[in-house]
Amino acid sequence: MDRQVTIDSLCNQGLTRGAVDNSSWWHSSLFTVACEFCENKEAAVILGVCRWYKDRIDMLGRCGVKSLDFVFNGARLPAKEVTKLDREKKAELALAKAVVAKAALGNRPSNQDFNAYKKLCNGAVQRTPGVEAALRDFLTNYKGSVRVRFVVALFEADAQLAQLLRAGVVDYVIAEDQDLAMYTPGRFVFKLGYNPKNSRKFNYKKNECDFLDTLRWGDGDQMPTCGLSGCTAASDGKRRCKTCAQAGTGLTREGLLKACVLAGSDYCPGVPNVGLVKSADAIRKHKTMEAAITEFNKKEKTKTDDDFLGDRGNQGHAHLQVSLRVPPGR
Repeated sequence: MDRQVTIDSLCNQGLTRGAVDNSSWWHSSLFTVACEFCENKEAAVILGVCRWYKDRIDMLGRCGVKSLDFVFNGARLPAKEVTKLDREKKAELALAKAVVAKAALGNRPSNQDFNAYKKLCNGAVQRTPGVEAALRDFLTNYKGSVRVRFVVALFEADAQLAQLLRAGVVDYVIAEDQDLAMYTPGRFVFKLGYNPKNSRKFNYKKNECDFLDTLRWGDGDQMPTCGLSGCTAASDGKRRCKTCAQAGTGLTREGLLKACVLAGSDYCPGVPNVGLVKSADAIRKHKTMEAAITEFNKKEKTKTDDDFLGDRGNQGHAHLQVSLRVPPGR
């Protein structure tokens, strides 16, 4: 990750237009009403989800954010059908266990029993048409300092979010999944309001986040722009913006693809305990995935499968290549 920043600081640089991968907010909001979800209290779930969204949007507005474009997932992506079915089966199993656990709780359950029940409920939450429709109505009718819009992608939200970045409609994307970085160069916000003591509890007093700016990575030794404050100055020979003195990384687009393969995604497994930052550093240093994996096996004490760069690695790399040709968004 480039650095930890605050939303205030991004807005002070003129980055006031955000887009949101709705699936990340959707699941986080459902965790706050997971028990109500398992108990079929739809009205309480809708109220809790909408309140969660309102609190977060209001906070971003106070930081200076002027607009938020939410992107909902559309039709199922055929390439991920097996993954989706597996997740649904796990959620249904967790729901069945939660129903049994609820019946055994009694009137005065212990903290340990209730926490075990809530953990099962967290594993059972998933998309429901009624709650999602209510959320869209809320976003449509939201009244506040932030202009809120939403769009439903043709398939997954990633391609649509990439198109919003490319078209200059938004300045950055708020998400929790680093897979999005492989679709297009851009600015990405992760772990917004992350509370280290409880990753599912949003810290409203702190708008800190991890900020990833792949616009600075450029191609080879030549960084096209610094990507900050709307600066379009070309870099000098030291991969440093002449205007903002913002350092680039010198990671090529092909290098970014390799880093994404090593970090893993929903389409291909990655190297254990290795994220996008470590993989990007390794590719910049060693250029090849083979050499990077050798380093990980030594430093991270990981044991990567022998066929990683075989069928699975090639499939993942092929997917990333295809992902660069995102069709125009709506």
